[in-house]
Amino acid sequence: MSETPLAAELNQTGEVRRRAIRESVIAGAALTGPYLAMNVAAAFVAGFGLMENSPAVIIGAMLIAMLFGPIIGIAMALAKADLRLLSRAIVAEVVGAVCVLAVGCLIGLSTRHLTIGSEILNRTAPNLLDLLIALVGGLAGGFTFLSTSLSSVIVGVAIATALVPPVTTCGILLARGLPEAAMGAFLLFLANFSAIAFGAMTRLSGSRISPCSNGETPERDRAAIGIRRLVARSCIPPIWDALAHQCPGNTAK
Repeated sequence: MSETPLAAELNQTGEVRRRAIRESVIAGAALTGPYLAMNVAAAFVAGFGLMENSPAVIIGAMLIAMLFGPIIGIAMALAKADLRLLSRAIVAEVVGAVCVLAVGCLIGLSTRHLTIGSEILNRTAPNLLDLLIALVGGLAGGFTFLSTSLSSVIVGVAIATALVPPVTTCGILLARGLPEAAMGAFLLFLANFSAIAFGAMTRLSGSRISPCSNGETPERDRAAIGIRRLVARSCIPPIWDALAHQCPGNTAK
């Protein structure tokens, strides 16, 4: 039985929308000049806000940072077993984070005469609540990419799942010769990164979007399920245990 013209039009509309979402995720996970420039700018803004102990300035840095895009790309790649997208997104995330870390070190070296404030210290003792906040933020991020009516919510997701401030804090503390405190800040970033990726992967795994132009196959579905299980078993428990041993800190990161 052939499909009706209305059903065919709906299917075509759905495919166009899925293709647009797929292209948006891939574009957001690309390593480009504007991506690096915005992350460097966000790192400078975050660093100045951290040294001034100004939450408002730090929030501004969260809004212009672009580290969230590659994490969504990683989440889709894991959900759909796309190794090419996974490699591109990981490279973009690592390079972006290294740039932010370098800016943090530069700010730390140039502001040695300033006292470290509470905004920096609060990011050296992550806890389980931080992991839960990032996990919910990742789920919300997945929803925003799949629903056009929720596109404005991405601003709130960016604030809730802070990525640039912890990495900038890590760089500042490394420049100040405080490696243990810097490791706490890096752990906060790692917890946010992993929880966001896992949450977004969970949401995207139930979608019909595939990063590949030829769609999904049973073999790809089985591979994706295996990858999701591997990630869930190998990444989340160690980070959870590490956070459980941290001293309780301020969760408003």
